[in-house]
Amino acid sequence: MLPINVFKRLGSGSAKGVVVLYGDSIVAPTYAQWTIGFDGFTYKRRTSGAAEKSQAWLSPQIGMTLYEVRATLASGDLPPGTFDVWLPMTSSYTWGWANETSQQRCHITIEIRLASTGTIVGTATINLFIAGLE
Repeated sequence: MLPINVFKRLGSGSAKGVVVLYGDSIVAPTYAQWTIGFDGFTYKRRTSGAAEKSQAWLSPQIGMTLYEVRATLASGDLPPGTFDVWLPMTSSYTWGWANETSQQRCHITIEIRLASTGTIVGTATINLFIAGLE
């Protein structure tokens, strides 16, 4: 995976670390979910089981609550999840389909910004595709 518009080293004020967001694709028969975690990692879910840890979005994993995340539907079908709102990284957020039997696809733009200044420090595109059971 290659980083897309990816990182900014933060060394001033209370935010320290490197934000790195990686573009990602999830293709599966009935589950395709992508999560950004308040623990500083991203997660993928392709099955009815637990999501698997994917990549760190902040290194080191300190001060995640200093950031906000926003998802924007770039194209395709609208999956479950919150869109077009800046969300505090005090929680984890998931976008995508679970137990979907019809074909679905979308491209989502994920942005991370420093909450105190509004400066965007990471951007990536997430591609989700449900093959469906039809």
